[in-house]
Amino acid sequence: MDIAAWLDGLGLGQYGQAFRDNEVDERVLPSLTAEDLKDHPGGREGAIS
Repeated sequence: MDIAAWLDGLGLGQYGQAFRDNEVDERVLPSLTAEDLKDHPGGREGAIS
């Protein structure tokens, strides 16, 4: 699965680099929670950055 392409398809391509930087891949993605994304350092509510 290409996470960057998936994010692009959702209109969230700006987060592709953050997902790569944090090694989020098809194995990690299903286990992420809203809290994981919200509480990510430097992030804002509802988004990994």
